[in-house]
Amino acid sequence: MVDTHHSYRARMVRSVAPSAPDEALTACSIEESTLARGPMTNGHRRQRRVGYTSSRLRNPANVGPPWVQEWLTEHQDAPAESLKQASFVADTPGGKVARAVVPMVMEASCIRCHGDRRDMPPELARTLQERYPADAGFGYQLGELRGVMWSEVPVAER
Repeated sequence: MVDTHHSYRARMVRSVAPSAPDEALTACSIEESTLARGPMTNGHRRQRRVGYTSSRLRNPANVGPPWVQEWLTEHQDAPAESLKQASFVADTPGGKVARAVVPMVMEASCIRCHGDRRDMPPELARTLQERYPADAGFGYQLGELRGVMWSEVPVAER
């Protein structure tokens, strides 16, 4: 999960260029949909669910499952630098599930699209408004918790 997050972050940083807001938004959408499809194992998709979510969503389709929303609510006021990846196994009605969250901290490379709307280039603000009319994924400050990447996979019983 950490490797997936770091490679996603590296690709996003490369795509965020002052002259190409559409390129960054397209890269972000492609990365999210690729991540959501999950890994292949022997030609079959594992029953893993993954996603990105936040307490301030850009895309309402990215709402995380209740356990992730609870984690966000519990940690949203904590200093982001103090938050670490968390993983655990939960007992659910469907059996044991391994779960993980990786905090996403607001960095300088993210500020252009997720910072103060008044500081965004007009073209970028228009594009965001067109693509995400209910956008709440802005107004972040450097170092704040912007959201999490989450994952859950059933644990095979032995």
